[in-house]
Amino acid sequence: MAPLAGVTIARLDHNEPLPQVKSAINNIINIHGTIDIVVNNAAYVQTGTAENTTPEETL
Repeated sequence: MAPLAGVTIARLDHNEPLPQVKSAINNIINIHGTIDIVVNNAAYVQTGTAENTTPEETL
């Protein structure tokens, strides 16, 4: 993605250790002073048919 003025993109994975996530957040705050917008583009995929999926697997 082409750089945008005043925009910092941080790609994080929810499986990363919490200190690593906090470090990325702190780096952005150090650059911009605040975080104004967060785009959460996480996904969860459960394979199989609806008939064979338990309620616990959909949580």
